[in-house]
Amino acid sequence: MTRQASLLAVAVSISFLLLTCISSTAAADVSVEDAIEVGDPAAVSDEEATEVYQRSIARVEEIRGVELEDPPEFRRISHDEWRNLTGDLDFGVDVEHRVMWRALLMVEDRESVEDVLRTEAAEGTLAFHLPRSNEIYLVSDGGVDERALAHELTHALQHERHTVEEEHGTWDEAQGYAGLYEGEAELVRDIYAERCRESWSCFTGDEPDDSNGVGGEAEEAGDSEDTEGSSLNYGVYAARFHPYSDGLEYVDRVRMEDGGWSEVDSRYEDPPRTTSEVVHHERREPAEPEFADSSDDSWRVLEDAAGQPTFESAGEAALYSMFLHQSLTYLSEPVVSLDGFLDGEGRSVYSYRSDATEGWRGDRLYLYLLDDVEEEAAASEGLHPDSYGFLWLLDWRDDDEAREFHVALERVLRFHGEKATGGWRLSGAFDAGFRVERTGSRVVVVRAPSPAEVDAVAGDVEATYVDAARAGKVERGRVVWHDDGGSPLPQPAPGAAAMAAAVAFTALVSRVRRNS
Repeated sequence: MTRQASLLAVAVSISFLLLTCISSTAAADVSVEDAIEVGDPAAVSDEEATEVYQRSIARVEEIRGVELEDPPEFRRISHDEWRNLTGDLDFGVDVEHRVMWRALLMVEDRESVEDVLRTEAAEGTLAFHLPRSNEIYLVSDGGVDERALAHELTHALQHERHTVEEEHGTWDEAQGYAGLYEGEAELVRDIYAERCRESWSCFTGDEPDDSNGVGGEAEEAGDSEDTEGSSLNYGVYAARFHPYSDGLEYVDRVRMEDGGWSEVDSRYEDPPRTTSEVVHHERREPAEPEFADSSDDSWRVLEDAAGQPTFESAGEAALYSMFLHQSLTYLSEPVVSLDGFLDGEGRSVYSYRSDATEGWRGDRLYLYLLDDVEEEAAASEGLHPDSYGFLWLLDWRDDDEAREFHVALERVLRFHGEKATGGWRLSGAFDAGFRVERTGSRVVVVRAPSPAEVDAVAGDVEATYVDAARAGKVERGRVVWHDDGGSPLPQPAPGAAAMAAAVAFTALVSRVRRNS
């Protein structure tokens, strides 16, 4: 079962909303080296901004070695106008996606996932490309950032030269693909920024001049009171930022080691399908666990139109972001190294590698609803904590890798609750019953409204299920792990580059690191 990625729905909403308030301007072509004079860099006129945009097109074409045949219309919108518009956008969050963020212990049950995504969009968007209307919007209060334009112009090139996928399977598959799509745009932006420092005269808006997309010095930024009380959800932000960070290094390695830009182009025929592939810069085929439902009559697993259980897959980068979020938001002792996170490899902004997550092979998250809960109600923000549960199956490369994850997850659960009969009793931010079982290289996580209800959701899935799977049996209540296809639901790829938010995010991590 597939549906159109919600990013496309957001783009259509943006197009409709912007038609009434933004107009385009025209300018003569300019070349790469042309000097552009403006009266006030902080208050660039529409005519001046369009001239800068025309020069940015020439510069991106030079970096990529190809011509943009149909340049997008260039438009500008203020930050206030953009924030107002985000309040009316439909982020297309389905119920599986909503539960995934809660399973990752990033979005609390009392929080709105849409509001979390809306805040990120409002605070972190510098520019965006609308492929259907062929427009590029710069979010600015007067300045012009050529690096943000370079990123979006690369997206225009991608849509012009490739069949860019608009439908995806799971969140992890979408983010793996975005590692190529956003990684290429970030690499062009990075090279553009290097040339701005070395030889080109450039306009960089209000962003600090930077070498890796973050800008400024994190240690000094960490002392700023502006990072205190930020409404940004750091776990969701980190998970969604992954394609911009590791994707940047992934695409650069493809370019430098495997055959230049032509090899980057060829990857669109066989793109990465997991974040693990982007994290480790190597092909990784995920395991895909399936199961037979054995919940009691009060619960039902969510199914598609064909009667097949639907599921999500969070993937390695999201699991890492879960532990990072806990380290930054709740725990006094980080689960993952904050020094390590800030030490991105090569061009990467951040590093998403940790002992607790790097052994990931695959995961599937199955959603359960109380039998009397309507799916339409669950799909809204009315999803009540007492109305849903999940069964999350995670496969690891070996027993030790599974143990690392299990230990790290139980550290998090211990902070939020206490041991109870049948598992864990969480309270406060995540008020529910949890059970975590590990057998060999497999981990099962079950969530129910209370510990007493875990058995009703999990059925007779036991620690011995691995033996049944290895024997090739498909029994009711036994998990079967295999490596061939499934029917995942699509999830949205990330939106436009969020470099401004990365500055505050890096500062926050730096401050927590120093204080821990």
